[in-house]
Amino acid sequence: MATRIFHEDRLNARQPQLIVENELMSVMLLPELGGRILDIQTEGFTFLHRTYPRSVQFGAYIEHGGIEECIGKAPGTLWNAPWRVKEIMNGVILSTISSTAFSKVLLQKRVTLDDAEPILQVEYSFIN
Repeated sequence: MATRIFHEDRLNARQPQLIVENELMSVMLLPELGGRILDIQTEGFTFLHRTYPRSVQFGAYIEHGGIEECIGKAPGTLWNAPWRVKEIMNGVILSTISSTAFSKVLLQKRVTLDDAEPILQVEYSFIN
């Protein structure tokens, strides 16, 4: 089963979302807003409640929904950082730089779909 990677505005947000899908499942990502996973669907089931593009504000923090990174101070420093996208076999690699006063860390998130089962695999790597 071939994995398709494309952009489509499935949420009518006036901005396309990144879609990674095969015959077994579909994953919706938003690289420009924290690299978050907005939605996972398999055989008619939706696993995440997505609030993007509508959002809820908590002081300086805005919750857009989905799965986001909590790296750095709470709620994290990457929740709204843009991530670069590289297409690979069966998925994508998202990457961004997390900067602190002491160092810069390259964070990569590999998001792939299994060919035989409805399995989403997410692997992280940190390079200082």
